[in-house]
Amino acid sequence: MIKYILYIFLTIQFITSCNSSNYKIKKSFDAFMGSNIAIPRLEEAVYNGRDTIVPINTRNKEYNIVIYYDSVTCSSCELSELWKWKAFMDEDLREKANCLFIFSPSTINEDEIRTYLNLYPFPWPVYIDTDNLFANGNKNILPSEKIFHTFMLDKEDNVTLIGNPIKSYELKKLYEETLTNRDENLE
Repeated sequence: MIKYILYIFLTIQFITSCNSSNYKIKKSFDAFMGSNIAIPRLEEAVYNGRDTIVPINTRNKEYNIVIYYDSVTCSSCELSELWKWKAFMDEDLREKANCLFIFSPSTINEDEIRTYLNLYPFPWPVYIDTDNLFANGNKNILPSEKIFHTFMLDKEDNVTLIGNPIKSYELKKLYEETLTNRDENLE
């Protein structure tokens, strides 16, 4: 139900605009929604201020929220925004969804990312995907536009929500509603 409301909302926005870039975004949205995403077996992470090995576990919760940063992303900008995720994913929501932070940095930015995460410990593993396994595994699925690089997956790794809830109040409410209504939807 929620994804249909989001779909209708985005469709109305796109219909009211004649801009060709909005058409491209709508087309990407339609193609991406419901897609099955391949989650690679990443293990190399920075977790609580330490370089460590933490295998990705996507099967222990009903939902996974993927936050992906590619090599063209401003690393320092995104690193400074990580703390907004801590506020968004309160203890109640943490029980219902995994957050998969995946950075695919350029070799120049890798040291900057590791240094930042070691100096400012973060309560989730931040996976460092230097081999671009995530992007390569989803080459024909993952749109290049940054607005599609944060999304929610269901238990079968299908895209159910698209967009960054820490940058949009409406998306924040949609994510929260999806996560808090999970138990009711299963009955």
